[in-house]
Amino acid sequence: MIVEDVAKGLDTLVNDGQYEWIHRLSSSGRCVRARVYQGRGVTPSNERTWNSMLAMVRGDDIEDLALRLLFAADPEKYHSPQAKVIVEIEGLGGIAGHVDCLVGDDAGLDVKGVNSSGWGRVKTHGPHEAYVEQCNMYMRATKRNKWYILYVNRDGYPREDFPFMVCEINYDADMADAAARRFLEVEMGLHGMLPPRPYASKNEFPCLYCDYRDRCFDDAIENVKERSKDKVEVEDEGLAAVASIYDSLKEDEKDLSEALKDSRAKIMAGMELQDLAKAVVTSKAHGSWDVGVNVRKTKRLNKDLIPEEILHDATEETEYEVLTVKRIS
Repeated sequence: MIVEDVAKGLDTLVNDGQYEWIHRLSSSGRCVRARVYQGRGVTPSNERTWNSMLAMVRGDDIEDLALRLLFAADPEKYHSPQAKVIVEIEGLGGIAGHVDCLVGDDAGLDVKGVNSSGWGRVKTHGPHEAYVEQCNMYMRATKRNKWYILYVNRDGYPREDFPFMVCEINYDADMADAAARRFLEVEMGLHGMLPPRPYASKNEFPCLYCDYRDRCFDDAIENVKERSKDKVEVEDEGLAAVASIYDSLKEDEKDLSEALKDSRAKIMAGMELQDLAKAVVTSKAHGSWDVGVNVRKTKRLNKDLIPEEILHDATEETEYEVLTVKRIS
């Protein structure tokens, strides 16, 4: 009975909302795609284990302990624990958050518990950009120009290595602006198109511990092998315009450049036809849509209408056609 209650309490603490909010300042710097998946209620690729949930709660406790030590050392210098702050973002209103504490009259502090691997990464490379972005939003909210990240090694450590480390962050208005724009990207993604993936490999650091790591990369375009050249799967009325691209591309008398020129229709939350064609020719899934691509040889292609980044792959004898368009989330 007691064991069951412990499990219930752990589940309650992890899922009480503090890990589930989408529009909060502490989500600044987090991958916009992961935030959209979470906001849409997409089931995580890997279910949380008891160990991972315990690590979440334990991390909070370690961070609370670090703050208690600071308050005990100098309660006047370290003050305003869990003070609520707000950043106004046009189109969204106020985005709220809570700072761990403020430092004097001109700075603030955020405590991060890290494992031994993360500890080594910080010592070698400094704080991750996501945390720096988060601190910049706190600085914008509090109108302060300096923020400290206090790292706590929660995994045990060599006796000669003190388990606390501080990194100083100075305010960067451009980074704060970028963080604000990403909140708007998340809002658009919650109601329309999934944002582009910001990382090329699931082995990049931000992806390693992401709940949606496998789902995110499964959303990429799969290799087209056994799909019928003449079949287009359309599972949503909103894809009618996408299907028309296929119709244009598969006709011998029309090449890709003409298809781009012939229509300026808006597709899926304001994405233009040329943007979708760009997604097709670069063989990347755009948002939550799976687009199958086939390459065939032709002597017609207007390079002037092809995105610059794929010109090295586009020759006068290459044309791309859409085979399948399928909703995947």
